[in-house]
Amino acid sequence: MSMIVTADTLPRRIFADDADLAALVAEFEACIITKAEWSHFTHLAVAAGTVHRDGIQAARRDIPARIRALNDANGVPNTDERGYHETLTQFFLLLVHRYLATQPRDRSVAEAVNALPLSVFGDKNIAFRFYSRDLLLSVTARRQWVDPDLRTLAYLASITP
Repeated sequence: MSMIVTADTLPRRIFADDADLAALVAEFEACIITKAEWSHFTHLAVAAGTVHRDGIQAARRDIPARIRALNDANGVPNTDERGYHETLTQFFLLLVHRYLATQPRDRSVAEAVNALPLSVFGDKNIAFRFYSRDLLLSVTARRQWVDPDLRTLAYLASITP
């Protein structure tokens, strides 16, 4: 069973093993994660668990609808001002995919996710290294994928934990 701890004032779960992480992904897919539990770290943990289980292409295809459904279940409207954000979702999926690729082969996904907040990949503001504030916070970026305007996605390959 997961326990809740506080790290950098961000509530997060510590995963005992990969099955514990898979349970979080199942909670996400069942839309039973509460609004209070749906933190930046929980987003990243779900992304990592899904990318590990299904691969990056399937995660990029499936997670958007699942986030919208979770928002709906929690009474969070998916509008031009709130709720689902396509560019941020896709960016963080690519970032998590890169992070998992940097991990030692003998490290479990749960161990990697537990270490994620301590790495540059866990920084909730990392997208602003790639996107200007105006572009990332635009309605267009919320509705659809937009390419970064400060650094290309190729720069992801140079980031290490």
